[in-house]
Amino acid sequence: GNLKESIKRLKSTCDWRAKAKPEEVVCKACAKNSRSHYMHVVGHDLLGRPIIYSCVALAENKVYEDNRDHMIQTFETAIKCMPEGVEQWVLVTDFHGFGLADAFNVKISKAFLEISAAHYPERLGQFVLLDAPPVFSMLWKAIKSLVDPKTYAKIRFVPYDVKSKQSELVQSLKANFDDTTAAWLLREVTENRDKAKIKQKRYDVGHIHKAASAGQLQGLCTDLSGAMAEVKEMGEARTSPLPLHHSHSDDGDFHDHRGTCSLLQMYHEKPAILEPQGRVMRGKQ
Repeated sequence: GNLKESIKRLKSTCDWRAKAKPEEVVCKACAKNSRSHYMHVVGHDLLGRPIIYSCVALAENKVYEDNRDHMIQTFETAIKCMPEGVEQWVLVTDFHGFGLADAFNVKISKAFLEISAAHYPERLGQFVLLDAPPVFSMLWKAIKSLVDPKTYAKIRFVPYDVKSKQSELVQSLKANFDDTTAAWLLREVTENRDKAKIKQKRYDVGHIHKAASAGQLQGLCTDLSGAMAEVKEMGEARTSPLPLHHSHSDDGDFHDHRGTCSLLQMYHEKPAILEPQGRVMRGKQ
């Protein structure tokens, strides 16, 4: 690459970090309403990279400044979740719930691209755009020119096709995540297409931090053997969502939407990963 340009970008990022102090940024919208955003770290891929999952249908807040701060907060948390030697993350953006109003809200998408490229260069390892609807093409045309070639090469559009005999989504999960994480993600995206389940969900960092600090954070790790077996097979069409591994289903199954068991164990051992956001949000409760 261009050494001079790389040095320039590094200086710009250092100057920005000194001025903006991103490690201290707290999403004020989420502090007031934990349904404001649904974008958070949920686990790790096969390379140990943190997975940041977001779903449009569960995010109520569409304000530019709030979304910018939430992105920064989430990116900083992801960095603290990186094992030694890991420097990138994986983004899984679920477009379920994306509508015409979102297509015209170009400012938020531009903020994401600009913040990522300018201040978190080379952090993106993979970007999965899940279930992007036809209306997304309007937004994509508006922002496509802003995507640098390196980022573009890491983008993959994946359909929500779990009932297909050769599900592209399932194959993608199998290729990038261990069985438990693949099962968690498949269950999560399936639940987020159920209006009743959506009403039960909110991501409350304050509550998670409180539980972790008190030594009470437990990932509800039920027996996933059946779910993982289905993730392995994945060759036959299914007529219902996978019975995967914090929401109850009619058959008593449990899914912890806060993240995978291994991630929650990390928070249990190191509650500071969730600071300062968790501490500030606990004070708002």
